[in-house]
Amino acid sequence: MFGAIQGLLDQLGPHEMTPVKTMIVLSTTSNFAGITFTKSRLDLGFFLSREVHHERIHRIERLAPRKVAHHVRLSSVAEVDTQLNLWLMEAYHGRPSD
Repeated sequence: MFGAIQGLLDQLGPHEMTPVKTMIVLSTTSNFAGITFTKSRLDLGFFLSREVHHERIHRIERLAPRKVAHHVRLSSVAEVDTQLNLWLMEAYHGRPSD
C-alpha cells in the first residue's frame, strides 16, 4: 500500500520524505502531508486551505485560518485512488486541482 502512495507522490513532482519518530513527513518547500503506520492500516494526513467533508475523511483539524489537516485511513491498495490523488495534488500545489 505504501508503494501505491509513493507512486502517486512521484507523479506530483519533487518532494522529500522525512522519517520522524512516529511518521513520515512529506514536504516540498513546506510540509504538505504525512503518513502514520499501524499494524493494519496507514493514516494519511494532508493539509488543504479549506475544509473538505467526505465519508473517507475521519478527522479534520483547523490548524490556521488557511491550513486544515484532513486524515484518511487506508487499509487496502484499492483506496489509493483518483479521489486520494486529487486531495494530494491540492495539498502539494496549495490549491484545488484543475
